[in-house]
Amino acid sequence: MNADRRKYVGREFLQRFCAASEERDNFEVALDEFRHSALEMRKDVASGLLSIATDRSENAFQRGFALCALAVMIRTCELVGDEEVEEQLDSLVDRPGFERSAEGLSTDDAAAWQIRYRALMAMIGVNRRSGLQKLDHLLGIYGDSEHGQQLRELRDRFSNDSGGKGGSER
Repeated sequence: MNADRRKYVGREFLQRFCAASEERDNFEVALDEFRHSALEMRKDVASGLLSIATDRSENAFQRGFALCALAVMIRTCELVGDEEVEEQLDSLVDRPGFERSAEGLSTDDAAAWQIRYRALMAMIGVNRRSGLQKLDHLLGIYGDSEHGQQLRELRDRFSNDSGGKGGSER
């Protein structure tokens, strides 16, 4: 599947879930239908979401929303332990920036931080050990800053988790 087709599948999925999320019952039905769809279709959706998230020309909201959906659906899409997805998320955590535009967005702006943070959450879902190692590395960089505080809260959340909800322990 080419990149444009992957993004189309990802956008269609996000649009369907946005419409379904207006009512809790509709959202749960749509999520249940997705869980019971063919594995190939679930992987295509995950690939589409990842294509949106890694496309630096996409707007911040779309990239962040795709990462949130991906993080929530790691298990449903059977991506726990998927090395290719892990590598793409790792790269996104390292370089969450956007293509330069008239606005001059940099890797230090708030939107890039949100992409980094959401990619990190998805990475922890795919491979808990690697994701937590990356989180610890970022803690060393961000220190006592506001972003460092957010990372410490995330670390605490996963430290208090027994490991049953996270990704592969590889």
